[in-house]
Amino acid sequence: MAPLQTDVALFGERVDDAMEGPPPLVAETVSCRDLVATLAQADASCAIIIDHRRTPRGIVTEQDIVRRAAYAVVGGEPCVRIMTSPVHTVTCGDPLYRAVGRMLELGLRRTPVLDVEGRVCGLLDLSRALPRVCGRVLHHFRGLGGSGDDDPQAARAIREAQAPLIEELLARQADAHEIQALLTRLNDDIYIRLADRRIALLESQGHGRAPADFCLLLMGSGGRAENYLAPDQDHGLVLADYPDADHDWIDGWFQRFSEGLIEDLELAGFPRDVGHVMCINPLWRKTLSQWRTQIRIWARTLATVSIRLGDVFYDFRPVSGNLQLGLELRASLQELAAATPSLLRAMVDEHRDHGVGLGLFGRFVTMERGSAHHGHINLKHTAILPLITAVRVLALKHRVAVTGTLARLEALRDLEVIDLARFDSLKRAHGTLSSLVLRHQLAQLHAGETPDYYVHPGELDRSQVRSLRRAMRSVRRLRDQVRTDITGQVF
Repeated sequence: MAPLQTDVALFGERVDDAMEGPPPLVAETVSCRDLVATLAQADASCAIIIDHRRTPRGIVTEQDIVRRAAYAVVGGEPCVRIMTSPVHTVTCGDPLYRAVGRMLELGLRRTPVLDVEGRVCGLLDLSRALPRVCGRVLHHFRGLGGSGDDDPQAARAIREAQAPLIEELLARQADAHEIQALLTRLNDDIYIRLADRRIALLESQGHGRAPADFCLLLMGSGGRAENYLAPDQDHGLVLADYPDADHDWIDGWFQRFSEGLIEDLELAGFPRDVGHVMCINPLWRKTLSQWRTQIRIWARTLATVSIRLGDVFYDFRPVSGNLQLGLELRASLQELAAATPSLLRAMVDEHRDHGVGLGLFGRFVTMERGSAHHGHINLKHTAILPLITAVRVLALKHRVAVTGTLARLEALRDLEVIDLARFDSLKRAHGTLSSLVLRHQLAQLHAGETPDYYVHPGELDRSQVRSLRRAMRSVRRLRDQVRTDITGQVF
């Protein structure tokens, strides 16, 4: 069996990573007799019938010819008489997992691959793509392929197929960081598909195309590419600048887009964010210039609300639309944060009371009596967020542009901000926390419960308890280091 990492890494591959060159491309006017000769000369098992724009009209395989025996009867007739049409296609940039899943569902052996302009550029052969799917992970692909319709129900089916896949990978000791990245890639694909669908719907309903370039931003765990099994919606929009006189109709279009996208995401299984961090909220839907003004205001006022809003925003990641808008906004943010020490100090001070959940003698700090989660550890608030916020501050200080916690740690290690030993301990800590939460949430799903971050120490075995204590100590040491580096206060 191939290494387990191949199972997980597959979900990051695109169709053009696995496709082969195009088979013979044959014009619609070519006769059946000449088509057969072309297949024989090329030693090919299929041909794509194309029009004058090189877009596919159909496909003819050896099986088609043998089954219909059309070439012996109407050998001089155009090949369109024996082709299979319409033909299912994929695009070179499509996620490979989705293309393979769809081929399995439809029983397809070969699928033409199109470039971004809709022209045939290759062929995806299932017999060659399947070896990339290692071990028992293969049987999950049918669920992840989707129904072929980019609607919320198809997206929900993909969401529901994630849990058994993750359970399989955890059972095989997959790396928790890779699993989170996989979940994020699957969810990114849903966001992109539903956003594209909503744009097409608005145009078909007479609202026209998007009146300005825009970029969809994911924030929170999605922005860090650290999804667990029940992420809510955390997103915003950055729009290309436009004249103030056009605000009403341009913003009106994006208001409709936002309303529809949020409804679709909710139907797909992404709950609305209780803090309203969604693009329907004008606070999270701005032009590039407005966003630049906003982050300057947050950096200047340093009020509690500004710091907390910044915490949400600073991990954003562009996923759909004109990505350049998101990259330009990220560059502006990095420049501002690195040049504003007072902002970094305020961020550290804001989180001073959000400590790591370890008390005297290494005892876990659990929820108090009277709480609905009495006796449980809130892993999110007492371990994961302290790690995320500490790493975020260091990343902003040192102009690290990536947003993932582990990616930021790797960049800080390369910049020699943290040494190798500290990096290794924090990487283990992040993996421990992620693994515990994923396993806990899977157990909750099996029990019919809503996934959360409240873990009871009694649910953990001795090895997990030791690993959790070690992880929390590593996070606490990092927070102390960051507080000293940023504020000068020594612990």
